[in-house]
Amino acid sequence: MDSNHGSSDSDRFYGEFYERVNWTKGIGAFAVRGMHRKMEKEYANGHFETCLELGGGSGQHLDYVLHGFNSYVLVDLREAQLSLKWASDPRIRSVTGDAENIPFHDKYFDRVIITCLLHHVDNPEKVLQEVDRVLKIGGVATIFLPCDPGLLVRLTRRLTTQRLAKKLGFPDYKLYLAREHKNHVASIVRLAQHTFRDRKPKFKWSPLPFQTWNLNAFLIIRIGKSTKSQKSIQ
Repeated sequence: MDSNHGSSDSDRFYGEFYERVNWTKGIGAFAVRGMHRKMEKEYANGHFETCLELGGGSGQHLDYVLHGFNSYVLVDLREAQLSLKWASDPRIRSVTGDAENIPFHDKYFDRVIITCLLHHVDNPEKVLQEVDRVLKIGGVATIFLPCDPGLLVRLTRRLTTQRLAKKLGFPDYKLYLAREHKNHVASIVRLAQHTFRDRKPKFKWSPLPFQTWNLNAFLIIRIGKSTKSQKSIQ
């Protein structure tokens, strides 16, 4: 398969399959929605002046944000197609850019959000360093990671999304994952521990409450205080 065909194939996969599985119906979509809710629960009723979402796609995560904000920027390699609800909100804007080189100056954002991105990038450590750079002192960051290639994740995929992919005309589902999920969750965790060592990150595993990437489905990394104890970051 040549590189051009591979690129168009990947675009079709994301356009026709990935969005459907993660945002419409089925076990995968149910799990994704639950993950987004968990990411935001800690910040309910708080307020952040400036927010950044990396790999923000079309702004799906915005529907789960429970805190107020003055500015919300989505950065993605692909130009975002925001829903009418969010496209008409003057506080929200999308920027085409690379998470390994965030186009904002140091200590610019009060909150940074990353969902399902770090498995895909060429250099996850550079992305984490960029987050640390643009995040204000005292700011918060929330990072979601599926526990890929853990045993529970692989088994769940085999019983659910892999079957659906074949049914929808994507028999090479595992090949797409091999191309797109380049980075091991354990490696990303170690990089995050090192990068944010001065910010005291917390790692919340699920469904089991202890560190095991083989028997858990996902992980949420939290940097900074929740708005339960800190109502706003100025």
